[in-house]
Amino acid sequence: MQEVLVIIVIGLLLFNWRKLPDFAGSIGKALTSFKKGLEGQEKTETPPAEQPEADARKTQGQDAQPKS
Repeated sequence: MQEVLVIIVIGLLLFNWRKLPDFAGSIGKALTSFKKGLEGQEKTETPPAEQPEADARKTQGQDAQPKS
C-alpha cells in the first residue's frame, strides 16, 4: 500500500496539480475508445453461425419420403 502512495505523490509532482484532472480525463477517454474498438472488432470477426440442425432436418425429411 505504501508503494501506491509513493507512486501517486511522484505522479502529482511530475504532472503538476492543475494538469492532473486533464490527464485523468484523457486516460478515461482513451480507455473508453479502446473498449469500443475491441467490441467492434469482435463483432466483425465473428461470422453469424449457421444452423446445422435445420439443414439436417431438411435432408432427413427428403430421405424419409418413399421413392416411386
